[in-house]
Amino acid sequence: MVLDYSKWDNLDSGSDDEPKLQPKKKIAAKYVGVPAPVAPTGESLIPSLDPGRVALLAKHGILITQLEPMGARVTGIDFKKGGEPPAECLEAMQQEMAVRGFIVFADQGVLSGDEQVFASKLWGGRKMHSTHGVHPKSPNRHIFRLSNDRTVGTNGVGPQWHNDGSFVEGTFSHVGYHIVRVPENGGDTHFCHQGAAFDMLPPDKQEWWQRLVSVNSSSGVCHPVVHKHPISDRSSVWLHLGMTGAVLEVTYKDDERRLR
Repeated sequence: MVLDYSKWDNLDSGSDDEPKLQPKKKIAAKYVGVPAPVAPTGESLIPSLDPGRVALLAKHGILITQLEPMGARVTGIDFKKGGEPPAECLEAMQQEMAVRGFIVFADQGVLSGDEQVFASKLWGGRKMHSTHGVHPKSPNRHIFRLSNDRTVGTNGVGPQWHNDGSFVEGTFSHVGYHIVRVPENGGDTHFCHQGAAFDMLPPDKQEWWQRLVSVNSSSGVCHPVVHKHPISDRSSVWLHLGMTGAVLEVTYKDDERRLR
């Protein structure tokens, strides 16, 4: 889930109190022409928006549009007002998050810490699971404030491909990003559809990866490298390349399950 600042979709550098608006085309230009992942048969590995869910949301004044190569954009929701969308709308959007990979909630303005937490608690188990340190500038103890300026937020976080929460047994169902300011010349954050990533593996690698278990280097907690997504039921890759201490393989011999 991405909470967008304004109708411009992106912000240029400025003071913390008065960020400067920057047209979207400057930031997004380098992504023009990025192809969606496709199967060997030529079909897209990321399904399109479901027409029924699009129509349901439209009845409530919520517009959802498809982003390429993945994700979706939603307008018509104002998290500053604090009211919850109808339950059927939340369910429809949560389904599309699972299928398309993420949703950008546009035109939100700068949210307070409490407003961001409210928006985050609309999904999954509807509870906050905060395991991070709290920066002095963080507007809420549940918000992991990040910045390339250490006086403003924590920096040097997550430089590798990763899933958040690999160090705990009960991992996070959703992660929300409130992007208040972005770099002048574009950032270096990328998203990957993990169901599509699994489907692009050759069959022998799929079979092998489904036998692998990653061991977190900090806590020793183990997670399967491939799991069934709890909403889409799609086989998906699950990795943290920066916090993997070991990878174990599950093998079977004489009806016994072994790790090696």
